[in-house]
Amino acid sequence: TVGKLLGDPMTDGPALTTQIGASCVAGFTAALFSMPFDLIKSRLMAQKPDPTTGKMQYGGVADCAMQVMKKEGPIGFFGGFSAYYGRCAPHAMIILLSIESITKGYRNVLGLN
Repeated sequence: TVGKLLGDPMTDGPALTTQIGASCVAGFTAALFSMPFDLIKSRLMAQKPDPTTGKMQYGGVADCAMQVMKKEGPIGFFGGFSAYYGRCAPHAMIILLSIESITKGYRNVLGLN
């Protein structure tokens, strides 16, 4: 676990460094699994009809995925991953750290420790 990697004894819950590390891992995982779907969505939204034929570049989600796979390979689904991770990781960190703090506060107020 992240706590063991960071040497956190976790005697009074996870330390802030453990929470931040776990949030970074969560953000990376979220970005890794959602990036291909976001890429397909973006390509479908940005497509324009061919000026001569009037036909769209992609016939749908599956067609877009197949074209990306054929033309760019599996790595094509992860183009721009660092920027995407830079957007997902802070979001995951803020949400997860906020939830941890709010939950701890509620437990203290309600005496559920």
